[in-house]
Amino acid sequence: MAKNRMNKFYNPSQYQEPEKKAEEEDFFAQVTIRSASLGPAPEAFVEFKKSEGSGSIIGLMDEMIKETEQDMAAAKRDEEEAQKDYETEMNDAATKRADDSKLVVTKEGEKAEKTEALEQAKESKRTKNGALEVLESQIENLHKTCDFLVEHYKGIKAERAKEEEGLKASKMVLSGAKLGFLQN
Repeated sequence: MAKNRMNKFYNPSQYQEPEKKAEEEDFFAQVTIRSASLGPAPEAFVEFKKSEGSGSIIGLMDEMIKETEQDMAAAKRDEEEAQKDYETEMNDAATKRADDSKLVVTKEGEKAEKTEALEQAKESKRTKNGALEVLESQIENLHKTCDFLVEHYKGIKAERAKEEEGLKASKMVLSGAKLGFLQN
């Protein structure tokens, strides 16, 4: 459309009147703008003559069109590559999520097993602690008994010796021996 407008000024023979759609209707703002006088064109830094400028400006527009088409093609390629990368990343992410969920299930199973083993170890410890307390109380009682025996050993030994002599004397009396302390 811009190229056609340039042709209207520089190459009137190549200008084609744009088709006006039947649906378009002028409304007040459009009529006012068209009827307004625009005044003289602003001065350009470089003056173009109609014969010289038509080729360079149209050529410049053609070059801009080519560059725009190339940019659009490059953007389309970039978009396709980005879409492929996105799909690859999404597939990788889905695979990682699946692997992670399997890992979570495995780790939860291991945790349950370790928790059960811990509870069994705690119960075993409680049982062994109870048995240890019983053994310690038995050792304490034996220690008290032994201390008593060690402390009173000499007295117990002397009494035992007297008891043995008494038993020997009783045995002799029963066997018929006559002892001096029994004569009367």
